Amino acid sequence: MYECCGRSFEAKSLRQHLDNSYAHANEIECRWCFARWPTHDGKLRLKHEQKKHWYQCEDCTCIFSTRNGLQEHIDEEHPPNYCYGCQRSFQSPNNLNQHLKSSVHVGKNVKCPWCTNKFTNLTGVCLHLESGNCTSGITREKINQYCREVDPSHIFTMKQIGWYDAGAATTDIASQASWDGSFYRCYFCTKGFNQLSSLDRHLASPVHERPIYHCPRCKREYTALSGLVNHLESESCGAFRFGSNPAGLGFVRQLKITQ
Repeated sequence: MYECCGRSFEAKSLRQHLDNSYAHANEIECRWCFARWPTHDGKLRLKHEQKKHWYQCEDCTCIFSTRNGLQEHIDEEHPPNYCYGCQRSFQSPNNLNQHLKSSVHVGKNVKCPWCTNKFTNLTGVCLHLESGNCTSGITREKINQYCREVDPSHIFTMKQIGWYDAGAATTDIASQASWDGSFYRCYFCTKGFNQLSSLDRHLASPVHERPIYHCPRCKREYTALSGLVNHLESESCGAFRFGSNPAGLGFVRQLKITQ
């Protein structure tokens, strides 16, 4: 029931009353309900409609009269995990976030402190140094040894009984005997590779080494500094906030590693 002019009406009867009554002849009516105002109060109608009946998209300026209309618009025009610049959808918010932080959107603005190579982030610089491809001659083994020396309190390195020079240790190199008829098989983890060189790179990586680093906050463990830095740059546990300087190059420049 609706109240008007001191009387009660059903919806259909109220419509007839509003249309035929002289008392309401000079009024303007809400386009979605029976609310009415004097003709000079158009702003009140607009305010009422915006508050009671309009559903505005948070991603653009489109306005809808129903929630279903708004939802259909969002599903069609603003799908979840969607990059509008590249017009691509991603499976998860994390995948979209990683894409937005990639060189496609960020560019390569982080310069290696020891050579002319540039990277998207600090993780890229660490991977570059760990690969041994930098002209400085820095390697993963040198980085590991240096980090252990400068972190006696084990804020980000693991406690170990002693330190050995991994560069002097025997390097695992695969041979044709690793072929099992389908793949070149790693004898540590049984992972298969199509090429022998790929298996060699796998064995030369830190994947089968014991953890050396850990996150200062969540204590997650890593076998290489690049893994720890990637975790910190993701800000997934909130250990650090890189803010306007996502590269955090000051951290790398402090690595005064003997070349």
